[in-house]
Amino acid sequence: MQEGPHRPEQDGADLDDRDEHHIVRMLDHFVHRSHLCIVFEVLNVNLYELLRQNNFRGLNAGLVRTFAKQLLRSLRVLRSANVIHCDLKPENILVDDTFTAKLADFGISREMRATMTKQTDLQGTPAYASPEQLRHEKLSTSADAYAFGVVLWELLTRAHPWASKDMNQTMYAVATKGERLPVPYEDVVGVPEFAETIRACFAAPGSRPTFEAMCAT
Repeated sequence: MQEGPHRPEQDGADLDDRDEHHIVRMLDHFVHRSHLCIVFEVLNVNLYELLRQNNFRGLNAGLVRTFAKQLLRSLRVLRSANVIHCDLKPENILVDDTFTAKLADFGISREMRATMTKQTDLQGTPAYASPEQLRHEKLSTSADAYAFGVVLWELLTRAHPWASKDMNQTMYAVATKGERLPVPYEDVVGVPEFAETIRACFAAPGSRPTFEAMCAT
């Protein structure tokens, strides 16, 4: 691989000219001492840090809706490319000073293929990972839909998912016992469709809503 900088736009790799996909933009990549280095745009904070700055008092329903729509657009783009993010969580959602959210950190992402078998080396973050991901079963983009439901749950309840359990207890509860986070009451979240979306995302893999369907609500 050639040493030195390389601009993505030189080979037409920049496929989001209007920056509408809500995915962190790669500005450059190069090889240094046999290591591939990637340069990304700089954004202010991640979503978890934003919640912490607000002393975990939560976000208003309008801002939650904005972030949810933006995140769904990014997941819809991944779905069209047959890519599963596999580690969707607030720490991997970056936010700029205009409250625009962008999906980042594709370190364990996988391409979804018809020949995909069980993932023996893929776990993600247990508090957000789907049951099938924790069981190392064959995955589809519905695993990201489950994680989206957990993120939405966290934004609305102002609580960290499975806060009373450690990592092993969380994995056992979700993957073996079939436990799910309690869906908040509609009067708590303020917007009825939020509660229904969370409930739908926590369903079995084949019954979870598509990103396109959730974008339309």
